[in-house]
Formats: sequence, structure tokens, C-alpha cells
Amino acid sequence: MKKILLLSILLYLFPQNVFCASQGNFLDLIPVTPGETCYAVVLQADYQKNEFPQQRDRKTEIDSIGQERHFSEKRSSDNTFSYSGIKAGVNLKNLPFFYLTAGYAKAEIDFSFSDELTRNKKKYSKSVSMESDAFPVFGAGICGRIYRTEMLKDYHFNLGLDLNYRFLDFDMNENDIDYASELHEIQLSLAGSVDSFTWKPFSRLELNFSPYAGCKISHFIGDEVYKDLSNRDYTGTPDPISYKGDIETSNHVSFFLGTGIQLTRSMLMTIETRSGDENGYALNLIYKF
Repeated sequence: MKKILLLSILLYLFPQNVFCASQGNFLDLIPVTPGETCYAVVLQADYQKNEFPQQRDRKTEIDSIGQERHFSEKRSSDNTFSYSGIKAGVNLKNLPFFYLTAGYAKAEIDFSFSDELTRNKKKYSKSVSMESDAFPVFGAGICGRIYRTEMLKDYHFNLGLDLNYRFLDFDMNENDIDYASELHEIQLSLAGSVDSFTWKPFSRLELNFSPYAGCKISHFIGDEVYKDLSNRDYTGTPDPISYKGDIETSNHVSFFLGTGIQLTRSMLMTIETRSGDENGYALNLIYKF
């Protein structure tokens, strides 16, 4: 609740506008004229890095020789995703803009895991960096403008909300170490923009910019599997490590800043950067018809 209140306060303190992360300016997808229907296709390229803090899990089990074995498993990771894909949707008259997304991503994981065993047992601790092959990513979302007002002559301020979901399922292998993860990512963005500023760098070239900024909350739900098949105990006997657990993470709060550049009457390009609990940047090409 405190983070949501903080987001709301910061949005009103922004001197320019507020807009959604990793989606391009979603406010540009919504018609200004009430009751107008609009279709849009967006080509997306996005990079994001999230830190998943340390989690600890205590367990007790009976080992192969009948001894009670107490152990504490700890994991932490930095997850980096490079994504490219397409978003397509429709704004039917006065309804919000509904869209679907599909694309491919690659994951880079810096993963740390330790298993603290009882006396006379070997403690396991390892940090590894792994990279996945490209894997499909699917999602869906809804966005809408909730406020629009004239700021100065010929300039309007827009405020909107975007809620979207993505599914990521990937695995990787590095030197007898296997890692797999299934993630559900939910993002809520509160955003605004100003349209639009004109700049003529040359007499025959006119560029229209729509700056935007904002905040978002990202939440991850999922599970992961980690296996080290090459591990050995203190006697040199093979002792494979196998861990499976849920990913429990607090909400990631990030802030973003970007601008839209009008290329043609129906085509717009957006460039964006993000920082906070999530770091990243995005490039989007929007076509409306």
C-alpha cells in the first residue's frame, strides 16, 4: 500500500507526464476523438534486468543411512531478459484498448545457491552465470486514458493506466548444471504524456515529439528448478544437488522516461529508459489504422 501511495505522489510531481514501461507510449494507442475505433500494431524491442533477493528455506529429512538431516537452502539471482515481439490490439469506440503480445526472448541468469548441511556433512555453495536459447513469450493487456486536459495553447496533458501480463518459460544448462524457470509477470503502470512538441532542425524537416514519463509496479509469480549433477560429498562420492522452489519476490517499482517521435501520420516511434528496482530500455514502432 505504501508503494502504491508513493507512486501516486511521484506521478503528480513529474513536471512532464507519466507513461508505461516497456510498452512504448500506450497513450498514443488511444484515439483522442471520443467514440472512434482504432487498430494498432506495435513492433517491440525491450531489455530489462530484475534482481530477485535472497530467499531461505529450512527443511528436515532422513538421509540414505537413516540420519536426520537438517538443511537450509538459500537462493538469489539477477535475471536479465532481452525481448523482441509484436503487440496488436483494438480500441472499440469508447472501450479501453485491448491487446495481445507474442515474441521471443533470451534470458541471462546470475544465480547463487547454497545448501547448509548438518555436522559432518559438506556445505554446498555456488554462483553461476547462464544464458538460455531463444524462447517464446506470450501476453495480453488492457490500457486506457483516464484524464485529458489542455495545458497551454495547442498542448494537452494525458493520464492513463496500463495492466498487462506476460508468461516466460525457459531452461538452460552450463557444465552439468541445469536451471529452469516458469514465470508469470504482471505489470501495472500509471502514465501520462504531453502532445506534442514541434522541432525544425532544418527548414524542410519537421519533427513532432510526445514526451512521457511514469512509474510501474511489476510482480513475479513462478517456480524454478536448479540441479548440479557434478557435486560430490566430503568423501568424493557423487552427491547431486537438486532444488525446486517457488519464486517469492516483493513488488518491483521502477520509473521510466521516454518520447514518441511522429514518423508519418499513422506511424510513431518511441524510445524509453527505465530505472529503479527494474533497469531497462525499449524501442517501439507503432502503426495505427
